[in-house]
Amino acid sequence: MFKAIKNKPIIYYNLLLLILFTFILFIRPTIIGTDIFYHLKISQLFNTDGLNVINELPWFQYTSWSLFPADLSLGYHLLLYPLLLFLNPIIAVKILVLILLLFFINFFIFFLKKLDIKNHTLWLTLLLFSSSIFFFRLFISRPFLISIILTLIILYAVHNKKFGLLFFSSTIYCLSYAGWLQIFIIIIIYTVIEWLFTKKLYLKYYTYPLLALILTLIIRPDFPNIVILNFQQTFDLLYLNLINAGVAVGQEQAHASLTFFQDTFLVSFMIIICGILTIYLKKKIASMNEKILLYTLFILAIFYGLWTIESIRFIEYFVPFTILLTAHTFTLLKKSLVSYEQQNLINDFKKYIRKPVFKALLILTFFSLIFLPVKKAYLGYKNACPISRYQQTAEWLENNTPEKSIVFHTAWDAFPRLFFHNHHNYYIVGLDPTFMYLYDKNLYWLWRNITEKSIACNAPADLIDLDDLTASGCMAEQRQPAMIAQTIKTQFNSEYIWINDYFIYQDFKKFLEASPEFFEKKIETDDSSVFKIK
Repeated sequence: MFKAIKNKPIIYYNLLLLILFTFILFIRPTIIGTDIFYHLKISQLFNTDGLNVINELPWFQYTSWSLFPADLSLGYHLLLYPLLLFLNPIIAVKILVLILLLFFINFFIFFLKKLDIKNHTLWLTLLLFSSSIFFFRLFISRPFLISIILTLIILYAVHNKKFGLLFFSSTIYCLSYAGWLQIFIIIIIYTVIEWLFTKKLYLKYYTYPLLALILTLIIRPDFPNIVILNFQQTFDLLYLNLINAGVAVGQEQAHASLTFFQDTFLVSFMIIICGILTIYLKKKIASMNEKILLYTLFILAIFYGLWTIESIRFIEYFVPFTILLTAHTFTLLKKSLVSYEQQNLINDFKKYIRKPVFKALLILTFFSLIFLPVKKAYLGYKNACPISRYQQTAEWLENNTPEKSIVFHTAWDAFPRLFFHNHHNYYIVGLDPTFMYLYDKNLYWLWRNITEKSIACNAPADLIDLDDLTASGCMAEQRQPAMIAQTIKTQFNSEYIWINDYFIYQDFKKFLEASPEFFEKKIETDDSSVFKIK
């Protein structure tokens, strides 16, 4: 009974978050992001084709995915699968997001309790609302939410030497998400710090995750292709991003902008404060375990902060580790204040914050803090493209083209929606254009230049000046409609061109419309059009 009363604030907080999350998720029959349409379709195909579907994956023809078919998000698809058996796909994915969000915040509470950290609602509020970008990304229906949860579980297992839990969570992680390298990043940082303080090294930290990784990869139906794709996803993509190869990646892989630094100011400020307090607490922490965890969290927060500057998608790890670091640091600080004067100072502060004026100020601060993140997520769903986007042209292709015929489409990020509405056809590229670059970089530049510059040349797009082609090695004949038509037919084995409403492709659309002797417009809607090469 006492525990129930004691946990009432967390129960109420869960109910409030459940209402808030449900409101945001179900405000409109839309979903944030585009990749989820691919995940939904693959999960639906499990119902008809079973797991064999991941051994083929022919829908992105000119990518390394077609050479090494494998499912980088198998665990996520298996979670979606049972929900899709009896629910509408959009409802199913929203319910899964809701379940994962609630699991995430409650495991975070569990971790706080195990570290003897008080004021759970305060730290949860900072976790969820200290960054609008982070809060928004929590509602994007993608497997990384599983990764955030498992990353925290793995850190908890390592810190408490729960090797069975470490093995289990590592297994689920390797099954669910391609970024398994992060398991070893956490373990390496923790063990190095532990060794510096204790001069002890436990090999079990490495053997259990390695065993989980090897077993998970071997027993998968897409082995050994999954190993190759995992390598490309983990190392090749990072390398190409670091050297700025010019591949047109999504916004989440872009470098941090000024807006990002403004959004994460509070989180970054926490790291600075924790850095100062860590120096102060260096000789005041009696427990070796607490000291090891403090330094581990500090290094992890710095590491993911720097990685987030390189690629903003890593904010999903940067924020949780920073909030956990801050909570742990202030808990240790409170324990270190043992003098009579210090305790009086704390007691006076507690009395002060109980005053009505200060409570009103706290409530105002709370609503000010949550306003922008909630607004950003709310508008994300409210302004999201309708589920039916590209549906008309996708269905036209399904009904009027041969099965398995390849569609030459302009935008790589349109693939998930096209695939969701029509898996009758095959496509050029999908999910990440880097996989096409790894398949054949000359073909990648050829596709980019045809769709963006209306020229059949495979030089890097940044080198091409349409007013002076000699510098890039391109020729004027490559801008002729006949050459474009022949190149698409021979190099991409396609007779159908699909163009969406992105501004960057409108010149290409006008180019096709100006050459009806080579390109016949078959259908045009508000969001896309289809041409057939004669």
